[in-house]
Amino acid sequence: MPACFPGVIGCGGTQIQNEYPNIVETVWNDGEGISGGGYSGALFCPDHQKDVLPMGDKRGVPDIAGCADKYNIYYGGGYNEVGGTSAAAPLWAGITACMNEARKRYTQGTLDFYMPALYSAAKEAKGVLTRQAAGNNTYNPHWLSRKVEGYTATMDDIWNPCVGLGVPRANLLLNFLAAPIPAKSKLAAVTHADMMYLFHQNKDGMLIERSCFKDDTWRCGPAPYTSFPLGNSFTAVMGEYNRPSVFYQDSTGAV
Repeated sequence: MPACFPGVIGCGGTQIQNEYPNIVETVWNDGEGISGGGYSGALFCPDHQKDVLPMGDKRGVPDIAGCADKYNIYYGGGYNEVGGTSAAAPLWAGITACMNEARKRYTQGTLDFYMPALYSAAKEAKGVLTRQAAGNNTYNPHWLSRKVEGYTATMDDIWNPCVGLGVPRANLLLNFLAAPIPAKSKLAAVTHADMMYLFHQNKDGMLIERSCFKDDTWRCGPAPYTSFPLGNSFTAVMGEYNRPSVFYQDSTGAV
């Protein structure tokens, strides 16, 4: 409580094993603290969880996860290493703030309660959220007379009761939630080498770029493009420095 409330986004935790470049991310469980999770004994699962949970019809937690280990903070006159899901939750708050900034740039509304959108992202956009297949949330601290059996993380379903849907690849999640291309938008695309550039106008006439890499991952461009009246045709060609150039024709025929 209150993470199990259907109107709350519950955040689990992960920890980093090994050093770069051999990093492995597992369920946060350092012997004293864990990424708590499981199924409510009283609350039923919300609609967006009904086709996701591997067992039962009760509310499952957590929904998502973030790094909960090895945060260095300045406190009490020096730097201290801390962790916990209480550190992972502010991480998600920061990601959410970044997505709202991007949505504001694209003249979209802010994300309020967006848990249903997270579940859609996990189902529809491969790689946006990644689950950990190693670790568990069995609780067995030295001061407790018995261990509390938890769950083992698996990749069998898109959700598990250790890390939920998983940890974000923030850039891909931003693309999915912050810059959808509206239906019936005019589009222009140009390809070069391993890149594809896709353009469309938002409702205010601002030209928006999305770039596709050879591995089919998308990013939103910084949109340093001008606005022009809606209804005009536009096209894209490869310009200088292997960057696309966009042309449109105004009502007088000028390009």
